[in-house]
Amino acid sequence: MSRYGLILVFKYARLPGAVDTPTPLLGMDIDLRLAYEMCRDRFDISPHNITIVTDVEPSPGALSVWEPLHPNPNLNPRVVRLRVPDVVKISREIAQFVENTVRGPPQMSPAGVQSPTMTIPNHEVFIIMSGHGAQIPTINPKSQITMDNGLIFTAPDGLSRRYLRDQQLFGMLFGQVDVTPLGIMSIPVTTRQVRRNKDETPYYAYSEETISFHVTPGIFGRSRQPVVGEVPRPSAVVAYTPMGKHAKYVKDRGLPPFSKMLSIFDTCHATSMTNLPFLYQEGRMVSTARSSSGIVFPLCVCLSATGDDEEAPSTSIGSPFTRHMYNIFSQLSAPVSIAELHRLMYTRLPTLLSKCGPTITSTSSTATCMVPLLGRDQSRTTPRITPDMLVTYASPRAPTPRRLGVGSFSFAASPRAVPSKVQPTTGPGYRSSRDQQHLISR
Repeated sequence: MSRYGLILVFKYARLPGAVDTPTPLLGMDIDLRLAYEMCRDRFDISPHNITIVTDVEPSPGALSVWEPLHPNPNLNPRVVRLRVPDVVKISREIAQFVENTVRGPPQMSPAGVQSPTMTIPNHEVFIIMSGHGAQIPTINPKSQITMDNGLIFTAPDGLSRRYLRDQQLFGMLFGQVDVTPLGIMSIPVTTRQVRRNKDETPYYAYSEETISFHVTPGIFGRSRQPVVGEVPRPSAVVAYTPMGKHAKYVKDRGLPPFSKMLSIFDTCHATSMTNLPFLYQEGRMVSTARSSSGIVFPLCVCLSATGDDEEAPSTSIGSPFTRHMYNIFSQLSAPVSIAELHRLMYTRLPTLLSKCGPTITSTSSTATCMVPLLGRDQSRTTPRITPDMLVTYASPRAPTPRRLGVGSFSFAASPRAVPSKVQPTTGPGYRSSRDQQHLISR
């Protein structure tokens, strides 16, 4: 068993000529350093198993991330430096991390046939996202829920914003987005334009556009990863075609069912970002009434800075929630359950987080389930299992569905514009709440 970390930290620097981009965030170099030290020091993740995707430039606050860690560069973290938080490159890095860094090509017999007794990875994974989040109109006209949650990024040129909806993030994490035989993944992202009514009052119009990127099979390794839009070399086509050793690559995707994931989403409206089926409430896990039948879930625990209708603060010395969780993990000396971690989160909760309502969601229906990655002495042997041991989970229906800002799982929605009232921008530092930006919020 190995441990892997994915760090997504963005400050949203505004380029000249940008017309509709997220408000820049302060203190993100400190968030980046804390996230990296959590991976390396608290969760014992080897630096060469850590992927960092960021638009933060080297600074004293982020020094431990940028300084050389080993004379051999292959043993240092993989750092993807972006000029702007480009939704295409970020989406590709998320998919690349899940499909190849964590899962990798399946274990096959020399004949290219998967054995009835197979080895399934039981890796432990840590993902942290620190940036902007928002609620946006749902793209499903038949849904009873009017708003979806989404992460805010930008177009490749950095001049306008793009939204990665919670459904698409869920699809990439759990293998619900199709990959072509050539290894190309396509997902819809949401765009926003300012339009005007006949009386000249402005409103936001939302529409969908499809982005595509290569998801590199593990045969390339860390040193050979094609850039966005690159056409595979003839000698590499075998790695993409659904034949022989890599036949299962296109079929079995997402986090392996025997892996474990701990994630932190430090954004506004963060509870539903990963669409996990259970929410910790009043000492127990309650169903979020989210349709997830047919999905083989690994054990996942997600720590969210805010409820679905709340906003996350941001300061010049970094995010209070990231710092709060860093302090908690630094003081833990033994594994804890979901219920115990929730109690610790609300013990000495910083004043800036008192109105945010941090939450814990999970794929586990029991509050006594142990949180992944917090134990240093766990067994690292890979289980030998047979296919009949894989059980598909079907989430129960809650008597009264709880609205958590999630629409249907439709990955091929037709473009449609949804009017929304324009809210004024009053200052920097907010992590976008329903596209409204205020002082000191993320």
